[in-house]
Amino acid sequence: LRNTALVFLKPHANTVAAQQLVRDTLQRHGIDILQQVELDAATIHQHQLIDQHYYAIASKATLVPASKIPVPADTFQQHFGEAWSQVLKEKRAWNALEACRAWNLTARELGDLWQAAAADTVKFGGGFYCAQVQPPHGSNNDKPHYVLNGFFLTMRNQFVEPGATVTCMEIAWDAGQLSWR
Repeated sequence: LRNTALVFLKPHANTVAAQQLVRDTLQRHGIDILQQVELDAATIHQHQLIDQHYYAIASKATLVPASKIPVPADTFQQHFGEAWSQVLKEKRAWNALEACRAWNLTARELGDLWQAAAADTVKFGGGFYCAQVQPPHGSNNDKPHYVLNGFFLTMRNQFVEPGATVTCMEIAWDAGQLSWR
């Protein structure tokens, strides 16, 4: 029985030296590299590869409107002191993409707002976060707004900004020689 896996080097770590270190380490442990490919930012963006890889995070940040995401209302109420249903009614809850569009922000600008709201962030589950974010200056609504997975667009941009590349390796090894455990 042979196990297989995908290994990839993220853009910030995708250097010639890091690629060689990974290859040497895999080979030293009896792991075969079946295929290696380098993906550029345009390919990653065009095929939404990061959105697919991080789907649980991406879906709540870009794909599903905040009003359709099943937010645990009791946890929201307990953490923020407001009812989720009221926030939705007042149109003060957005996913990351909705927030960027509504406030005319770049991913980086939303990322800065998200970081500033770190103390007012709650984790609802794996890859599912909500932050209470103050609207940027010039907004016509001073009440706090809530952004779901507001960090994702900044993370995604690391993979799709011009010049970014990812090296992917399909690997395989004998399960009897090297266990997942």
